[in-house]
Amino acid sequence: MQVGLIGANFKTADLALREKFALALTILQKQNFSFPLVVISTCNRAEVYFSAGDLSHAKREILLFLPSEIAPHLYSYFGLDCFIHLARVCAGLDSAIWMESEIRRQVKLSYLKTKFKSKDLHYLFQKSFRAAKKIRNSFASGASSLERMIWKLSKEMWEGSYLFVGYSKTNRLIHSYLQRKGITNLTFASRTSFKNSIGWDDPSKFFDYDVIIVASAHDEYILKKHHYDLSSKKSSMIFDLSLPRLVDLELSFLKLINIDQLQDKTSKKPDVGAEVVLKEHVTRLYDLFERKGALKELAVL
Repeated sequence: MQVGLIGANFKTADLALREKFALALTILQKQNFSFPLVVISTCNRAEVYFSAGDLSHAKREILLFLPSEIAPHLYSYFGLDCFIHLARVCAGLDSAIWMESEIRRQVKLSYLKTKFKSKDLHYLFQKSFRAAKKIRNSFASGASSLERMIWKLSKEMWEGSYLFVGYSKTNRLIHSYLQRKGITNLTFASRTSFKNSIGWDDPSKFFDYDVIIVASAHDEYILKKHHYDLSSKKSSMIFDLSLPRLVDLELSFLKLINIDQLQDKTSKKPDVGAEVVLKEHVTRLYDLFERKGALKELAVL
């Protein structure tokens, strides 16, 4: 299987470096390479998967487009190791919040956006999705999720007001979860007006809410220090779940929590059994792909 990946995640690079890497991968996607690639960019990782006859040469081509300061923080995998890694990512085994469910959807969306895919990449992603589903069905009971973490960490504010900045899938999932938990004072701030939403034009109004959850795509900070009235006694809790970050670090005097800081707060411990089962399952799928390829070569001969 001629597949490889180059990436950085929350374990190898801090948030600032991942932001630079994610930006570089956005530019990378617009280049005309002779081989197909799939870019994945989430709050916890940025990775590029590729398929080529000469994987070493393809890797060197990709590295030419990446900022030099990120190089020491990158990891790369090829063949079976690449397959195992992607399956772990899709299953949530490599997430900051162990076995969280949102990552599989994010990876799938990135894959579907890619028009030019080889049979190797197609097999890699499709089988990784299935392997992830198998692992989650067997081991995900009681696992933490981003929604649950937000709910727990904002416990002191349950009787207060929540504002979701951006009508993203992530924010909608958290909104639905909090509703199921009986929290009712929930509002969206969106560039598009709809029921139970406020406008995007005056971010200073965001600080009227007790909990602010920011998960959106934007090219600059949405919340800055000058938006906050320093004479105000209001002390909002802010969750910045975006990459790049959309809340200015100068607001850290409030209770500002980014995605990296959430990773240390999950209580669920990794299950070694899930790792073993996934590796065995993926190895069988990899061997099957290799055998089919060998049989086709023999048929040609």
